[in-house]
Amino acid sequence: MELGYLHYRADLGKYTLAPSVLALCHSYLGNMPVPAVARPAMLELAREAQVNVGLAIRDGLRMIYVESALGEPMSGRQRVGLSVPIHLSGIGLACIGGMPTEQRDELSRELADACSPAEWRTMKARIDEAVHQVHSRGFYLGLGTLSPNTNMLGVPFHYEPTGAMMAFNCGGSSPVQTAEKLTQLGPKLIDLAVRVR
Repeated sequence: MELGYLHYRADLGKYTLAPSVLALCHSYLGNMPVPAVARPAMLELAREAQVNVGLAIRDGLRMIYVESALGEPMSGRQRVGLSVPIHLSGIGLACIGGMPTEQRDELSRELADACSPAEWRTMKARIDEAVHQVHSRGFYLGLGTLSPNTNMLGVPFHYEPTGAMMAFNCGGSSPVQTAEKLTQLGPKLIDLAVRVR
């Protein structure tokens, strides 16, 4: 509260975020060149393929979107700041699939510790499939991973100057963004990541 990042709402008896938090976001994104470099290529793919395109960075067990380009009409879920579980989202599983083995093993231990043995078996199978897809095709195709109504394609992106693991994705509502369409977009999303690099 003293720094101006929280306001107390007496009517609710709770704290709310203040607009000052946006300055933190602006500073963070201003020091990371990837979103600004990626944005034109993301917009181009979004318009050309009528698909939502996103860029997210790993933050512990979650992925946080740092850039997005919406190309699917009437869609607005994928926005900067959106946080999704790394093991349940197409973009997160693509990120895991592209991690160095040691980093992936460390993440797997964290995930295993956070769930039951039965949940971990399901999660491990999903992670193994993501690793297989990324290593064999260069992308991960997630059908109904985060939501049964959403299909997403993801490509890992390692930002070497900071060591940050990131990923690009594209997709949207499953009736429009079918497995066939997204599979055909796989090489284009890989090319986008190469151009940004």
